[in-house]
Amino acid sequence: MKIRQLFIVSFLTISYIGMGQEINNTLKKDNTNIYYDATYRYFTSKKGILNKKIITVLFEESYFTQFLPNKIENVTILVANPYNKKLFKKIRKEKKIEMLKISPLKVTPSGKFKISIIYFNVSNPKRKNLHFENKAGVDMIYTYDSSKKQFVFDSIEN
Repeated sequence: MKIRQLFIVSFLTISYIGMGQEINNTLKKDNTNIYYDATYRYFTSKKGILNKKIITVLFEESYFTQFLPNKIENVTILVANPYNKKLFKKIRKEKKIEMLKISPLKVTPSGKFKISIIYFNVSNPKRKNLHFENKAGVDMIYTYDSSKKQFVFDSIEN
């Protein structure tokens, strides 16, 4: 009986460690990346967005957006410079696109970590300059658990 209990406890512990969500980096192109986690949580906070097949355009940031995946569930992610000619043509054709800007990781005065995500409508009303309309923004707040050596999601602040 004791061997069976030991086996069950060991199996559950290994399963928890092996399958638990770890957020411990900024440089891998997978779900352990804090920017991936923040983007995923942003999408899941918007009801039903992950169930739709949509394309979201992110502002190109050379440091960390290169490590975001091309797709999160049904959401295709296109990382682009808003002044890229191809994107400019897409905006002209579609009249308006949605863009997200993800800020680099910041430390708050309280010692927590924050990633800001800002949502824009981008249009080209006079076919000359782009018009950015700030629609909303959220801050994804994390703490760091030094014993587990990983970020832990704390909250979303509007």
